[in-house]
Amino acid sequence: MTTWLALELRRKWRVLTVLALLTALTGTVVFTTLAAARRGAGALGRMAAVTLPATAGVLPNRPGFDWSVVRGLPGVEAVGTFSFNSSGNELNPAPDGVWFPPADPAYMRDVERPVVLEGRLFDPGDPAEAVITPEYAVRHDRAVGDVVRLRLTPDGDARADVTIVGVVRSYLFWDPPGSTGGLWTSPALFAAHRDLFAGMPLNGLVRLRDGEAGLPAFQLALRAATGEEIQVWNVAAQLRREQTVTGYQSATLVAFAAAALLAGAVLVGQAAGRVTAGARAELGALRGWLSPRETTGFAVVAPALAVSSGALLAVPAAVALSPLGPIGLAASFEPAPGTAVDAAVLTAGPVVLAVLVLAGVWRVPHRVNPRRSRLVGSTVPVILGVRHGVGPGPGRASLLGAVTGVAGVAAVLTFSSGIAAADVGRFGFTHEITVTVEADSGPVVAPLLADPDVEGLSDVRASVAASGDRSLTLFARTTHGRAPDLVLTQGRAPTGPDEIALGPLSGAYRIGSQVSLTGPAGSARFTVAGIGFVPEAGQNDYGTGGWLTPAGYDRLFRADQYRFVGVRLKPGTTGSGLVTAVGPLGLVEPTPEPAEIRLLHDLRWPPAVVAAFLALLGLGGLTHALSTTARRRELLLARALGLTPGQARLTVLTQATAIAATALLAGLPLGVAAGRIAWRVVSETTPLLYVAPWTWTVLSLVPAAFAGAAVASLYPGRRVARANMAAALRAG
Repeated sequence: MTTWLALELRRKWRVLTVLALLTALTGTVVFTTLAAARRGAGALGRMAAVTLPATAGVLPNRPGFDWSVVRGLPGVEAVGTFSFNSSGNELNPAPDGVWFPPADPAYMRDVERPVVLEGRLFDPGDPAEAVITPEYAVRHDRAVGDVVRLRLTPDGDARADVTIVGVVRSYLFWDPPGSTGGLWTSPALFAAHRDLFAGMPLNGLVRLRDGEAGLPAFQLALRAATGEEIQVWNVAAQLRREQTVTGYQSATLVAFAAAALLAGAVLVGQAAGRVTAGARAELGALRGWLSPRETTGFAVVAPALAVSSGALLAVPAAVALSPLGPIGLAASFEPAPGTAVDAAVLTAGPVVLAVLVLAGVWRVPHRVNPRRSRLVGSTVPVILGVRHGVGPGPGRASLLGAVTGVAGVAAVLTFSSGIAAADVGRFGFTHEITVTVEADSGPVVAPLLADPDVEGLSDVRASVAASGDRSLTLFARTTHGRAPDLVLTQGRAPTGPDEIALGPLSGAYRIGSQVSLTGPAGSARFTVAGIGFVPEAGQNDYGTGGWLTPAGYDRLFRADQYRFVGVRLKPGTTGSGLVTAVGPLGLVEPTPEPAEIRLLHDLRWPPAVVAAFLALLGLGGLTHALSTTARRRELLLARALGLTPGQARLTVLTQATAIAATALLAGLPLGVAAGRIAWRVVSETTPLLYVAPWTWTVLSLVPAAFAGAAVASLYPGRRVARANMAAALRAG
């Protein structure tokens, strides 16, 4: 065995080196991707384990609130308060320069304490220190030690210079998609300029001893202690939603790794099989001394060594590439970016890769017994090609790979079309302009309707009511013209004073369920008429809250906590004259997109990469089927019995076409169905309005598959047509 191995390595070192490099490339892609997927799936959990994460945000949104009441409630472990400033700084002028200065030392120390990526956390007693997020450093070319000048008042008369002492990250102190980064000052700055913040409300973050499980009891205690309904933002629930997104991204990477592993196993296994087949033919002279299995064992030893070496080479390569992970949203939550070693992947990965590649090599037939074929007329190549393509034999696994490849690409194309079509309207954002007013919206309605760009509007009121142990932001609207639509996923809009349409994340409600609500004006029971999306006001999101009729709203509230007018523009217009029309009566601004749509669009490229690798898998399966040693020997024997070179080429082409046709017939409907199922899952968990995705691009797989089959058949057909028949018969 040793002598034979030394001889093989000396004679075939170039081929074996290429085989090792192909294995290393496959292993590097698979191990790097799988490690990134595991790292991304655990990023939020690892972040939460070291940052004392907030359970909830308490948002009274008014000056003078007594925070000692909150600190004294049972189950509260820490409270950190923060103010609000929209004056901006020299890098981020208002309104993009909104920042939230910490108002007490507990903020970013006892609750939501960030990990420090560079430098250190600010000194809570030094008003001249600040920390930033990684995106702030990139967008504004700032680093630890640089100075930023803050505007403490809108007119810029009051300023403060702060030195950046650290780059930090936590669940709430992160860089959302599209942001320009964040800056947080020491609480000493707030204390030093308390008079400038006197008119601004203080809101706070709360960490509960029992986490989210203790939130219902906390809300009841808060309501009893303050005698009012204060908005409470469930930070833990928001974290779970982000975990859903990062989980999807990780699942996409796992699918990508699986596709790469299968493609590599097929393609590298095919190359190793050819080396093994050649070595076994050379060992044919020793048939009297070696059994068929012993012959295969000797023949496979050199390819096995090359494959194993390549799998091991992939380990340091994957470690070197680990700083590229995790991807997408998880990258913004990774508490320890940089090089990482995933022991589980890097230990088991090389073994699995080598076994999968060599399993196919070991099962190469020891003896080929081709079936007899009646070579009659021009139909023989077609019959023989179809039997080789879809009949029983060594090509069946490759046919399954081709079907899987087509189905995977069709699924990815269908799913990606769902992402591409997911505009803001699917999230319930159907008005382009928001006009925020202090109290009465009546004075702004007339000038808005008179603007030639305006098609319709909704005059929306909002307040917070209690629903058992939780708070809900409720809305009612009066429409004018062709008003913005309500987007419902189930049921219909409320029509009576005892009906409500709830957001899909508001609780486990169904159409026809009863919900009891309590507001300052009294309590009432409502029937759930629909499930749909609501505007975002304060800290509620588009999936949490509910719509009431104006009469139903008046049963609960005497006044409004928030009021705005949603403006629907005519197609092709911009509403450029609305600021002048409204004047000082309201704040006119574009309706912001939900963060979820940016996160969703951030997921476009992973499916595209998966599609590319699945296409490679399908092509590899087809090539493998056409190049299988057993099938080639059958064709060579058929040549010896009278098959012409032209008929041999036609046989291989027919085989390729049969495989492509079968893959299309089975893979296209399966892929479209799988893509729609995956998109429905994403639509329900995001959430957004589900519309069955479809793209005509899927049909482009038909000519692409047949063209690929024709191209893949060229070399095998030419090889069979030009084969030396005498040598082929001796090898058989």
